Amino acid sequence: MADQLHILNSYKKDFDLIDHAFIYMKFENDFKRREIKPDHALVNLKHTFKFKIKNYIRLLKYANGIGLFDVVKNMIYGKRPQNNGEEEPNPEEQHRLVLEYLDNFKAVVERYGFNKEKNTFLLDKRKTSPLFIEHCGKMGYKYLDFGPAFEKETKPTILIYDRHWNNRG
Repeated sequence: MADQLHILNSYKKDFDLIDHAFIYMKFENDFKRREIKPDHALVNLKHTFKFKIKNYIRLLKYANGIGLFDVVKNMIYGKRPQNNGEEEPNPEEQHRLVLEYLDNFKAVVERYGFNKEKNTFLLDKRKTSPLFIEHCGKMGYKYLDFGPAFEKETKPTILIYDRHWNNRG
């Protein structure tokens, strides 16, 4: 969210020409930070030989993403947990994270601003903290919940190889 609001603020003249903007957000990962910090290590990494090779063999990444290699991995390593081995945070930790993310959002809005009239959040309310939804109501921030439409859909709404929305999404 810091990146998105930073871009809206940095290119204010351009965005002023747009009547309305929908800002897609995922509560579980868009509020992890309250400011933009350049990641010089990542920029340097993108210029390495290993990174360039990886970009040229994206097909392997897609094949892995759709489970093409799961049979082989399961034979070698045994059945792996669906959550990639990460434990779900306990309720207290989850609540602490929600409060931290909400504070981060407030800090980002304070830093970059937010035009309530021209911007609407595009979110899945099923995966968004009720505290964030409540905060939006208090502050007059609009949101569009696409969750009910996705629930009605009987076929996949995402692409199998990179998890972006397909034409049903």
